[in-house]
Amino acid sequence: MSKSDWELDPLVRNAHNDLGRVWIRLIIAAVVSSFLFEFLNAAVGATWLAMVVAVEGAGAMIRHKLRSGDLRWCSAFIWCHFVNALVWVTLGAMLWSSGADLARYAALISLFSVSLYAANGGGTDRRLMFVFLTPPVAVLLAIVLSYVWPNFPVHVALFASLSTLGSCAVIVLNAHVMVRNNERLVESARELSAAARAKDSFLADVSHEIRTPLNGVLALAGARERTPLDAKQREMVALISGSGETMRRLVTGMLDLAKIESGHLGLNATEFDLAAEIEAAALPQRPRAEEKGLYLALTIEDEARGRYRGDALRLRQIVANLTSNAVKFTQSGGVDVRVSAAAGPDGRITLAVTVSDTGPGMSAVARDLLFKRFSQLESGAAVEGGTGLGLSISQALAELMGGAISVRSTLGEGSDFVFAAPFERIGDAVEGQAQAAAQTRADAAAEALRILVAEDHPVNRRAIELILEPFGALI
Repeated sequence: MSKSDWELDPLVRNAHNDLGRVWIRLIIAAVVSSFLFEFLNAAVGATWLAMVVAVEGAGAMIRHKLRSGDLRWCSAFIWCHFVNALVWVTLGAMLWSSGADLARYAALISLFSVSLYAANGGGTDRRLMFVFLTPPVAVLLAIVLSYVWPNFPVHVALFASLSTLGSCAVIVLNAHVMVRNNERLVESARELSAAARAKDSFLADVSHEIRTPLNGVLALAGARERTPLDAKQREMVALISGSGETMRRLVTGMLDLAKIESGHLGLNATEFDLAAEIEAAALPQRPRAEEKGLYLALTIEDEARGRYRGDALRLRQIVANLTSNAVKFTQSGGVDVRVSAAAGPDGRITLAVTVSDTGPGMSAVARDLLFKRFSQLESGAAVEGGTGLGLSISQALAELMGGAISVRSTLGEGSDFVFAAPFERIGDAVEGQAQAAAQTRADAAAEALRILVAEDHPVNRRAIELILEPFGALI
């Protein structure tokens, strides 16, 4: 049985925990049966002890069934507890009926002990507590009543006994209904869990199967775009690239959403240069902004520059999404991306990336819907496309990184999106690192590169060849 089943049904958890108390109850039963030997006779004591052993044996078998995950035995577990309570109450009743003072003291101790055990050891489940508690309480009330009303009429005693048994039956039947309801709940939870696992597996498989040919389409479109084309051909290639990129974002968003919902999305902490990652995330949006007549400015404050440890991939994903949205919704003016840093209380650095635009802004109602899944603003979103998942996924990623995304916006005055999260600072930025890397690439480009490509899909292999052929690479 899975842990989630135990959490759903305390009765099953009680069956598991109660297994270690069986031997304690058997030892106590062997000790207290000596009172029956003393005040009644050996046959009565032996019979009662045999009843205890039989009930505990049946209970052990039922617990084993429950531990193996067979929830059909939950009702039997309830009835077993009820019979067990009756057996122990019988001990008290027989000791009380013997008439000896010491035996009656032992009877009261026995009944009180069973009541306390029921209230405390019935444990994590109220059903067991009520089932186990009713018989000893009923007998104790009858004993008290016999002292308050010495001349207790026989027909009243009979009626009281039948009422007590009826109450016990009602309690047990109600417990039975509760058990059945919990069985259905656990079964529903199992089905939901299985459906969630099937959905995650399906999305992972589908995303892989879609991404492979999609990467081929995008790669070939990019390679074709670098060849001589007339205006109409270039327009068609641009449409192919744009549609493919939209589909790629959709597949990536759905896969990230599935991972977030299932709790399988984790972080991969690596060392990275902040300026390089921010530039890689924000600057690819500059050509798109210039096409719309917008400016895209990037400012990284000196105190923020340096090398950090964290998930650089998710940092780029969040910044790229915020910058892309700003360009998408802005029709005039431009977008400013600013990175600042502040010392955190735990010794880490809190980096804040602020993306400001001169777009239409948002109302309070729109801000409330901003981070909800599949919700989009009306202004411009339908024209440029989108799934309404980007901001909700970015917010989930920010929270996973220990940060958050906040927004300040006034209708007609633009918006400011601020992503802030703590990162561990490793050291200062290496001066000239980007220039040195660019020079290394330029030197390598002057010579024919020999590249080993390990790829099992023929479409991807051919796409890589077409991409690298213009650079004179030997594959």
